[in-house]
Amino acid sequence: MNAFVRTGILDTARRKFNEKGYDRVSMREIAEECGMAVGNLTYYYHRKDDLVQAIMQDAFLSAKPEHPILSLADLNDQFSRMIDTLLRYAFYFLDDAFITDQDDHNSAIRQRILVGIRQLQADGLFTPDFDQETQRALLDMLLMTHLVWMRMTLRLSAAPSKADFLRRHWLVLRPYLTEKGKAACENMLKEPPFQ
Repeated sequence: MNAFVRTGILDTARRKFNEKGYDRVSMREIAEECGMAVGNLTYYYHRKDDLVQAIMQDAFLSAKPEHPILSLADLNDQFSRMIDTLLRYAFYFLDDAFITDQDDHNSAIRQRILVGIRQLQADGLFTPDFDQETQRALLDMLLMTHLVWMRMTLRLSAAPSKADFLRRHWLVLRPYLTEKGKAACENMLKEPPFQ
């Protein structure tokens, strides 16, 4: 299958799953939306689960940064990428059927962020008393708020903007920043998308 056809099928399936929910979309509906026979679609993707696997494999590859977290801006970029992924692939994160599938991806991101925080701590941006247990607990709480924020954004007009939501991450992290870290954070918050 050529890349153009593959992209069209996966984009259509993602959009339909987001609009109606995974369980409410049939392979026939996706095929019709793509302008093809259902037999052609099932030739490439035998089941809806195969579509989801292909969609999310592409999503997680594209959301993965190429370099480690070496600055507060890199950490902010990681949070921003996570939020973008949640919104673009909302069906996957809202459907309980995919919770266990998310574990490997979530573990890898969580580990990447924790390693980044420790590096930033070694660079003097986070305080020495920001211990690993507190780092893990705070990160878990932040990641849980991502799902709540996504639900609010999709369902309510009163949800904070992405920039405001990211700013709130830094309000929560601020007590653990050194003076050097606070200065770097203030400078970062003066840049787009915050301003």
